[in-house]
Amino acid sequence: MKIDPYKHQEKFLNWKQKTKDGVSGISKTNSDMLLKYILDMENGLNVSSKSVKGPRSYIRLNNLRQRMIFLAKNIEQYCGVNLPDISEEQIIKFFNAMRNGTIKRIDGKCYQSVVDFVKPFKAFWHWHMKIKKKKDIKITDITEDIDASNPKP
Repeated sequence: MKIDPYKHQEKFLNWKQKTKDGVSGISKTNSDMLLKYILDMENGLNVSSKSVKGPRSYIRLNNLRQRMIFLAKNIEQYCGVNLPDISEEQIIKFFNAMRNGTIKRIDGKCYQSVVDFVKPFKAFWHWHMKIKKKKDIKITDITEDIDASNPKP
């Protein structure tokens, strides 16, 4: 058995228990979709064909949970749409606003590493495409042109 000194498993399971009725602070549509995504990742369902199969670690699940809830809240606030309804233009403008400093952190500073939010969004979007494909609904890949580069220091 692995040692979990930072209690990632406990944090995740407590959050999962608290959010059975939905994630607070975001719309019902986004909440349901994020819960389904994170539960799929917990069980290793609908993962990319290029990535390792199987369940994700509790560290990864906590990271996905925090970043996706942040993105859902901010996309609702700045773009006024739910995650599944966002367009390619809106998401590119959103990440550019984060990169340019139009959208700032809580402490008022600019985001240093926007790529740390882009990659989880891309993973989420590709999961969304995969589950819709199973229902014979085609979703376009709006993440192709998102800048996922990390600026050099």
